Amino acid sequence: MADNVKQYGIRWATGYNRNSAPVAVEMAVASAANFTVSGFGTNVNLNAGDPVKINNDGTVSLCGGNENGQTSQSMWGVVVGMGGQGYFNGTRMVRSPFLPSGVTYGTSIDRQSKVLVAPVSQGFWEIDVDDIVTATTYLGYQAFIGENCDHRLAAAVASAPLLTANPVLNIASHNPATAGLTFRIVGVSQNFANQDYTGQWVKLIVSINDGAEPFFTNVGT
Repeated sequence: MADNVKQYGIRWATGYNRNSAPVAVEMAVASAANFTVSGFGTNVNLNAGDPVKINNDGTVSLCGGNENGQTSQSMWGVVVGMGGQGYFNGTRMVRSPFLPSGVTYGTSIDRQSKVLVAPVSQGFWEIDVDDIVTATTYLGYQAFIGENCDHRLAAAVASAPLLTANPVLNIASHNPATAGLTFRIVGVSQNFANQDYTGQWVKLIVSINDGAEPFFTNVGT
């Protein structure tokens, strides 16, 4: 058995109309926001590939999955980049490929932290699965097509600057039922990195099943 190359987060595959790239919108992140993974105990960075939810103040934050036995939150989109102005480090605006937890800018709009988010309902996405026992062959994974799975955050790195939420597909949660499960499995990825279906980090293609957008919530039902 050889593990496949790990690829981070939720990645764009193709749009429903075969769009080559998703449309992203710039969304604000609340001042002093912390991105915490349940059961991990450390505030992580917000990275491209991370799922986000919309809060009642119009900002976005990390969207938890069913890690640590919790109920997965409704996903609105996927981070695909950082806001162009960077973030306030307490002295000045700086640019970074990620947004750290705890960035405080107060009420200054000019210092507001922002990220680029692609609404998840735009198309199909690729994601790595999280175990090597639920399926061990191509046909085994293919048999899950049409079923639904939760996402989970599998944070594992405990030192900056690599504090990652590490979103993956909780393949053991696969179920024909739709209620509350984040993604619908639509295919086995043809990514060249899928070298060994007995190994870790097999990649599947998914679409949103239970999302946060009003017109797309529970689209799999």
